[in-house]
Amino acid sequence: MIKKYIIPAISILLLTACGGGGSSSDTDTGTGTSTTMVPNQSYTVYPGDRLFKNTPDTIVKITHTDGSETSTVELVAGEATIIRKSSN
Repeated sequence: MIKKYIIPAISILLLTACGGGGSSSDTDTGTGTSTTMVPNQSYTVYPGDRLFKNTPDTIVKITHTDGSETSTVELVAGEATIIRKSSN
C-alpha cells in the first residue's frame, strides 16, 4: 500500500527537480549578428540561429518542412530579434 503512494511521489519529485535551471549559454548571444524582426515579413533561420521574444505578448509563426535544415519565421505581433550564429 505504501509503494502505491511513494513511487508516484518520487516520480513527481524527480520530474520537477529536472525542470528549469538553464545555463548561461541559453541566453548567450555570442558573436553572431542581430536582426530585429519586422511584422508580416518572413525570415529564413538556420541551425544555430536563436529567436528572442522582446515582449511578453510576442507571437511568432514558425514554418518547418521535414527534411529541410531551415525554417521560416514570421513576426505576427510584438517584438522579436533573431541572433544569427556566427560563421566561425
